[in-house]
Amino acid sequence: YQVSPELFYRVFNGANGFRIVAVLLAEVRPGGPFFRVADPASEGERIEFVSAKPYLVAAIARKVEDVAELQAAPRQSDYQRAWENPGGRDERDKLKREIRRVIRGTRRHLGRLFYLPWQSRGITHLSGGQLYALR
Repeated sequence: YQVSPELFYRVFNGANGFRIVAVLLAEVRPGGPFFRVADPASEGERIEFVSAKPYLVAAIARKVEDVAELQAAPRQSDYQRAWENPGGRDERDKLKREIRRVIRGTRRHLGRLFYLPWQSRGITHLSGGQLYALR
């Protein structure tokens, strides 16, 4: 199993009584960089981050409502869209998905080759001031 930032967005949602403040990636070293990860559901695609260095995933969430137990089971957003709209794709969607797949594969390959963190859409580097201003 692999824990991705999307898990936090799907568990700590409004139906379950929470509001996400931020989901973060933090390099495992003192003074390492932090990155904010957008919700894949709002971006309309998976958020990928490739690095040769280890990163931790952290979530900051606020409890906004008292909910006794999980009301909404966590489901990965791209699968959720497919379940809600079966057969709703056309040839343009297939072409877009294929182009995104090739770009992701290229980023992954180059990131491993050059040991660079390749940022995809939905990943934002945070300065120290931005990090401490999260509320």
